[in-house]
Amino acid sequence: MFPVPPRIDRKNLKDITVKEGEPFFFDVKIIGEPAPEVEWMFGSKKIYDGNNRRIENVPNNSKLINSKPERKDSGIYKITATNKYGTDSAEVEVTVVCKYPVFAASFTTLGLD
Repeated sequence: MFPVPPRIDRKNLKDITVKEGEPFFFDVKIIGEPAPEVEWMFGSKKIYDGNNRRIENVPNNSKLINSKPERKDSGIYKITATNKYGTDSAEVEVTVVCKYPVFAASFTTLGLD
């Protein structure tokens, strides 16, 4: 095998907007030899499996799944693939909006003379 630095296929990394509770996932192909180690970050924090988030890493593919996003899950997600020949990173923005529309009420004061 020839050494190949990691390269992330960005085809499935498009910014998205979802409603609260509406699952989202990213299925990302990655090339590299040897197979790169992959990690996902949310802001400056590494993402681990737990609650509603799951990461599935197999050689040449990584999936980030959020089965029940909340508004606090809005932000920049970063995937990084690393092997001894290099590193590649890519970012994607997720916006989680309120499940139900928020109506702004307008009140007027009636003056009686």
